[in-house]
Amino acid sequence: MLSMRKVSRFSRWIVQVRLSSTMLAFNERKTSAFSVVDPSRIQLKPAVRLKGRRFLPGADSITFPEYLDSPRDDFPLALEAVGTYSIEDWGRLCKEEADTSLLTYGAILFRGLPLESADDFQLLFSSTGYRPMNYIGGSAHRNNVMSQVYSASDEPPECCIDLHNEMSYSRVYNKRFFFFCLLPPEKGGVSVICKNADLFAQLDQKYIEKIVRKKIRYIRHCPDGATSDYLSWQKVFHVSTKKEAEEEMTRLGVEWEWQKNNDLTYWYLLDAMQPHFITGEEIWFNQAHAMHASFFKAHPSFYQKNIPDNQYPFHSTYGDGEEFEPDFLRQIRDAGWRSAVGIPWAKGDVLLLDNMLVQHARLDFEGQRKILVALSN
Repeated sequence: MLSMRKVSRFSRWIVQVRLSSTMLAFNERKTSAFSVVDPSRIQLKPAVRLKGRRFLPGADSITFPEYLDSPRDDFPLALEAVGTYSIEDWGRLCKEEADTSLLTYGAILFRGLPLESADDFQLLFSSTGYRPMNYIGGSAHRNNVMSQVYSASDEPPECCIDLHNEMSYSRVYNKRFFFFCLLPPEKGGVSVICKNADLFAQLDQKYIEKIVRKKIRYIRHCPDGATSDYLSWQKVFHVSTKKEAEEEMTRLGVEWEWQKNNDLTYWYLLDAMQPHFITGEEIWFNQAHAMHASFFKAHPSFYQKNIPDNQYPFHSTYGDGEEFEPDFLRQIRDAGWRSAVGIPWAKGDVLLLDNMLVQHARLDFEGQRKILVALSN
């Protein structure tokens, strides 16, 4: 039997082989639709400091990286639209590129598409032919903008969002994740991505073996919408009654308990690793750190509040209820941000992620910023 570490090394070798062959094929392929963007055109300027950053979970660690890296030659694949096509045709062309390259690169940045509005983004997304997915049971503070389009996050601008794979805390999750820049941030607001394989390779084997053996217990505490709209159970499940919420929780296979004040607590166990939907490769795919109470302890709305861990909007432990070691959480966050790159947004940009291979995050910002998302399963 190969150890988890050897599997990780083998997987990275396979990715490099895929990357080399895909780059060769891409460079040889003639296309009038896209050209490769030189990484020098998407560098972070000025440099973005991470260590000690306010409201960034884990940034007070002495081992936290000092600065965020800019995009690299191989991550993400950055393409510029150079042809003249309808939005529907651009959707189909984007899917062709994704079918060719997304498994290898994990992330594709499409720049220069003729998108000006949420309607344009939804039209592009629907034209890809990918099956849309709703956000029932999601943990992010976001709103439905159109039938298939959501706001990326409605957390306060000063809030920094941990690296995570979308809905990896759920039995039902999206396989692909689209971002659209409707309005670039005035200051800050960098979106951040990192490869799960790069993060996983830096974790201590003893923690990996333990979390794989014990699994992860996710705990959600949702207030009644009559007292708070922040991740209320009505908003989380898109319902108005307890009966409807219970039907959704039954569908999701979770256990729950209603509190005397009509707040809801529910919990469930999930594996830390999941097979990739195409390759079958076991992937580090969870939110052990991002769904942990430590996220909210660094959140501007909860900062320095004396609340039991299981009373925050969400918390996570080992499957038997044992708390995660602080050193383990530190390792996950250090490794993720050490491996990450920042994406400087331009209006009209579309960023497409393989949600199982690549995590994403957001840094704080000032002024206006409008990023929209669409989920596909």
